[in-house]
Amino acid sequence: PPAAGPYGQLLGFAGISRDITARQQAEEARQRLASIVEFSNDAIISESLEGLITTWNRGAEQMFGYTAAEAVGQPITLLAWPGYEDDMRELLQRIGREDAVEHYETLRRHKDGRSLVVSLTLSPVRDDAGKLVGISKIARDITEQKKQEELGQRQRSEERRVGKECRSR
Repeated sequence: PPAAGPYGQLLGFAGISRDITARQQAEEARQRLASIVEFSNDAIISESLEGLITTWNRGAEQMFGYTAAEAVGQPITLLAWPGYEDDMRELLQRIGREDAVEHYETLRRHKDGRSLVVSLTLSPVRDDAGKLVGISKIARDITEQKKQEELGQRQRSEERRVGKECRSR
């Protein structure tokens, strides 16, 4: 604030300035990362150590059919294909043991009940002290890719069968 003399004249000014550039840059980087996650085509989901969904991006909405409002707070087993609930618990335990989980292929369930083949990458989520507090999952729907691979295998098998029949005549 300015210092005034006995007649109101300005005698000086004292001020404090802080360089907040680093804080602003960190906030901008956080916002960019949040935007990348939000608009990714891949499902990006986080869950607590208790197995409850804590975040759900637009890619997850598109892939699994549930809105964020429907999914957040629900158990991750909401997405389990029947018989794959233990698979989900095992993945949680692997992250707890610090095991890396990349490109793990498994079945998951869409809201409408159909099965999805997904490739998962799981990562630990830690607090500022380094304590494990949750899991981040990136899921990519590879259902169509797997169907095409299976179709190609069937076609190659059929070609081999026909080739053997032709040679045996």
